[in-house]
Amino acid sequence: GARWHGRAARLLDDAEAPTDEIAVHLLPLAPAGDPAVVGILRSAATAALGAGAPESAVQYLTRALAEPPPAHARVAILRELGAAEASLHKPAGAEHLQEALRSSSRPRERAEIARELAVPLMHSGQMREAVDFLERATRELGPGDRELRLQLEADIIGARRLHPALREAALERVKALRAARLEGRTFGERVALSAVALEPDLPVGTAAESIECAMRALGDGRLLAEAGVESPAFWYATSALILADGFEPAEAVLESALADARFRGSTVGLAFGFGFRALLRYRTGRLAESEADARQALGISPRARWAASVYGLLFLIEILLERGRPEDAARAVAASGLDSNDGATLPLLLIRHGRGRVSLALGDTDAGLRDMRAAADELEAG
Repeated sequence: GARWHGRAARLLDDAEAPTDEIAVHLLPLAPAGDPAVVGILRSAATAALGAGAPESAVQYLTRALAEPPPAHARVAILRELGAAEASLHKPAGAEHLQEALRSSSRPRERAEIARELAVPLMHSGQMREAVDFLERATRELGPGDRELRLQLEADIIGARRLHPALREAALERVKALRAARLEGRTFGERVALSAVALEPDLPVGTAAESIECAMRALGDGRLLAEAGVESPAFWYATSALILADGFEPAEAVLESALADARFRGSTVGLAFGFGFRALLRYRTGRLAESEADARQALGISPRARWAASVYGLLFLIEILLERGRPEDAARAVAASGLDSNDGATLPLLLIRHGRGRVSLALGDTDAGLRDMRAAADELEAG
């Protein structure tokens, strides 16, 4: 049993075997507070993430946390574990990142953790909570640190924009960022530009300006490499391209994103990739392909109240109505479990509006108008 695993781990370590081969034998051992064990498990987790196996990384890091690690390594392990779990859309991801935030006392590190935590919170529709963590981190940050401030500002805009009651302040902040005339030379500038790209400077801004801003944000593949395929900033810039009819660059960006998500084993990245490719194909008239993509986005995480599923359903409703199949649209809404009336985030309100249009197409005028008015009232109230 355990003694055999311990002996095997020592022999493999002496033979300088790959860390994952050693780590497998460390998993069943009783925790003993051994820093060497923690080090091997963390190395194996890093290798697993690099090989697109976040599930294995979660296993290794969970065991490293149980060892337990030396106090100085605990925050880093909680962050690594939380990020791996969040990429698989596991609720424990946000919990471990919150624990990392509570355990850290360094303002810069706390700001970085707040950004990591905001991602799963936003993906699960918890916009107010995300804004609270991000704004608190901004207040704690000392003067200077322009890069991190730009990143936090973009995240705050992203979270506020998706909640009607918080949206107005987001648009004010976009104006301030636009006035800064950022060029996209640094990571912080690219993240900030992604927030600006999605909000054209109405009424004078043009689609060409939005495309140009999105392209500066994406930085020829740099934003995807730096921020990752689960980053809201990456998807703001990509969706800005699609909505401004920058279809050719958007197609290339989406193919890169899907390839990256497959390579990393990112559930969240795949669902977003298929969802936004569905939107691109819908807007370029490829309705059958668009429907297949939207269904694939939904199929990755059925019945989940998280961003990628919500967008997948939103696009699928549009596609099926366009194809003259309101019955299929009604079935998709019912099967998703997203048709409940609660949820004040912008995407969920748009789904309620879409459900109203489905009811109208099926001849149920009362239900259709009720849903459309309720969604409109919530949006107005914001």
